[in-house]
Amino acid sequence: MFTGKMPNMVKGGGQQIDFLTISSDHTSHGTAPVYTNNSTEEVKLTIQATGEWLIEPTQLQDDPAFQTFINNYAPNIPGGGGEEVVLDGGTKVGGEYTYSTDLWCNIYGGQIAPLVSTRKVWSGIVRVSFMSGSYTQKNGIYTKPMLKALSQLSRAQVVYKDTLATALVSTSGTSALQTLVTGNYGQVTFISTV
Repeated sequence: MFTGKMPNMVKGGGQQIDFLTISSDHTSHGTAPVYTNNSTEEVKLTIQATGEWLIEPTQLQDDPAFQTFINNYAPNIPGGGGEEVVLDGGTKVGGEYTYSTDLWCNIYGGQIAPLVSTRKVWSGIVRVSFMSGSYTQKNGIYTKPMLKALSQLSRAQVVYKDTLATALVSTSGTSALQTLVTGNYGQVTFISTV
């Protein structure tokens, strides 16, 4: 019997991205999101040649909560971030992420068929571009403010069971207990929803 899902494939997304605070040494993170975006049309996650993930959702949330998030965590400083430079140790300085704050990010994907109790989730440490919030307005059309982030190299192991949205994944048992290892730019995991 055909159920409308192809085996071993993920269709659609979870329509939610959570951003949480993380300490400067990456050893601890907040337990509640500072911002949740639940109006994404699509989310593009692209691995860069450097190993970083470029995160570019097409999203419709355009309200005070979104603008406050951008103002607090990706401020648009006059003069921008200047030229991006990579120091000989690999640390990047300058560029569009200069004044951003490191944040923990969970991006909820769709469920894998036929295992409808398993959801694809990307997690990692990111900085939001100060270009986020840019938008085009047109009569009769919803605005889609830009939200753009780049993953950062983790400086410590991060266990993130307690950051996952309870409505989208399980919070009981070890199935939702995940670890981002030191020196990782983010990772995809499949997490139980039961």
